[in-house]
Amino acid sequence: MFAKPDPFEHDADVWDEQATGFDKAAEAAQAIADDTATAATEAVWKGPMPSERLGRMQQQAKDAAQMADNLSQMASACRTIRDEAETAKTAIDELRREWDDGTLFDRFGSEGEADDIRGQFADRTSGARGDLELLAQSMQPVINAGDPLDYLFSPIQVPGAPDLGEQIDHDAAMDYFETGKLIDPAQVQAIEDTITGVSEGEDPPSDWDEWAVTNGYSADEVQAALDNLDDEERAALNQWLGDNKGDPDNEQPDPGQPSLGLSSFLMRNMSAEQVQEFHTEVPNLEPTLHGDADGWVDGDVDMTADTDFTDGGNGFTDIDQGGIGDCATLTSIAAAQAADPTFLDRHIQENPNGTYTVTVYDENGSPVQVTVNGFVPADGGNPAYNGDELDGEITWASIYEKAMAQYQGGNYVEIDGAYTPDRLETTIGTGSDKTDLPLPFFLPPELQFQQMQEAFEDGKPIVLGGGGHAYSVVGFDDDGNVLVMNPWGGEGSVVAMTPEQFNSGQFPEPADDWPEFTYVAVTK
Repeated sequence: MFAKPDPFEHDADVWDEQATGFDKAAEAAQAIADDTATAATEAVWKGPMPSERLGRMQQQAKDAAQMADNLSQMASACRTIRDEAETAKTAIDELRREWDDGTLFDRFGSEGEADDIRGQFADRTSGARGDLELLAQSMQPVINAGDPLDYLFSPIQVPGAPDLGEQIDHDAAMDYFETGKLIDPAQVQAIEDTITGVSEGEDPPSDWDEWAVTNGYSADEVQAALDNLDDEERAALNQWLGDNKGDPDNEQPDPGQPSLGLSSFLMRNMSAEQVQEFHTEVPNLEPTLHGDADGWVDGDVDMTADTDFTDGGNGFTDIDQGGIGDCATLTSIAAAQAADPTFLDRHIQENPNGTYTVTVYDENGSPVQVTVNGFVPADGGNPAYNGDELDGEITWASIYEKAMAQYQGGNYVEIDGAYTPDRLETTIGTGSDKTDLPLPFFLPPELQFQQMQEAFEDGKPIVLGGGGHAYSVVGFDDDGNVLVMNPWGGEGSVVAMTPEQFNSGQFPEPADDWPEFTYVAVTK
């Protein structure tokens, strides 16, 4: 008996669907090419750009344009196969109908005719199939090079088709074009696993920034990983951060705790919306409150160092010590900014997400980047520490104060009292020479005065202390007086002192009720 011809096994609909996919991928690739080329052109307009980076952008645009062309050709090849599949299927179906309706004589040769049709299909599509394979191979070096195109590809899977390698994933490509965010799901998962792993007892990276750079993690991917954390995982993260701060009960600075690295890394890489969200949901990202503070307040931060260094003036109008004994911290930054007006610009950086990165120095004089948000401790909705009498204004000094609390252990109590020369060293990275006052009778006060003035004019901060409070030298006037500032703030914060008054450690009227000082420390 003769066998009825088998149905034609190549589905034209599959090839049509694949052609549509290639068209969409080509559209996305061309959009990336146009977008990257425009960005490269605009970068040249806006100013100098490293030639290596510009060349890379231009190459990316060229690669994406080539991808778009290749994908369009692949779509055309798929439609060729689709059309031939429809023709072959029609012919085979006609043979099967003739077989069903015909006589034995009619069936004679049907199988041979079906084989001829399949052979013709293979011959007529061999060129298109070869084109698909060659085009896929030509795209592979670009895919392998990546940056950013490697994230936009996924395997090509067509039933009955040869292995075609990879193609642009349409959804990922369009997301990148529309948002400008390049997010690799595998990278996101790796970041999420590391964060949750730390909460579960795994050792954290020794340097979170280095870890991210080494693994090629972007801020967008960090943000995606944070979004993926569920309530339980956020609670576990909060617990780990709290457990890895300094011990607030010992009331002593405990700098460089494990929580510092992760909290600063997350603050730097969060979106602005996440900064607000995680402030509430993961409160141990913030330094622990102390004293009268009962919550937080945020708002616009005044980053301008306004000054009035006249006798009886306000000094730094942004420095206003409040309900915490951190005169050493505020005195140190006042002394540093007064001696070197570039200090603030060099040590506090505003970040695009609304956070601030403050540079302090460890015991070896190495810089440490501490990133905090703009929330500051409040008492009844008003700043509780620095700025408690500034009518709700939040200033750069409050941001620095917060960063110092974060660095010293993650608790505000750890900046409530400190040895001022030590705090000055943390602020500027170098030690100081301390001189006890009053000077011996055989050393004229003018000698110490001259040495201080030369150091100050050389940009070296000077602090005073020893009587339970701390002060900063903010200048010298034309009458030969030293201008000393009290971090309590407000009118009358600056007093002019003669060499003899300074040597006595006692302030003249109207500052004669200020605590005395017993030493002066001049930066080396």
